[in-house]
Amino acid sequence: MVEVKKATYVLHAGGSEIQAVVMVGNQEVTSTLSIGSEDAFLQSLLDDLTLRVERITFQAGPGRREVDVTMTMGARSYISHLPLDEHDDLVAPSIDRLLQAVGTRFVRTMEESLRQGNEVGSESAASPGTDPA
Repeated sequence: MVEVKKATYVLHAGGSEIQAVVMVGNQEVTSTLSIGSEDAFLQSLLDDLTLRVERITFQAGPGRREVDVTMTMGARSYISHLPLDEHDDLVAPSIDRLLQAVGTRFVRTMEESLRQGNEVGSESAASPGTDPA
């Protein structure tokens, strides 16, 4: 008799595989099975059970850094809140750099948009704080 005790689905650059712990009689066997194109039925089952990250929200505030992750599995959604330790030297600085890059990009995009708006025909555009006649 064969009983699967544990199956771990692993995604990597070269494809995907299932690492399984199987009981064959009273003997425990560990095996790795590559998932290929011939495994369409198995792949469809895995697709239904695979957790998908739908949204990641990075938040930084005074004394607080947090990552909120919205995930789905099948038709169910899950939200995970991951507060970062104040002594975190890996993820927190990366979040800070990401938020800084987003802010810089936002300002650049806004400046470019304003520049393009002024070039389109704004010789008579009023200065901020003045009332056009």
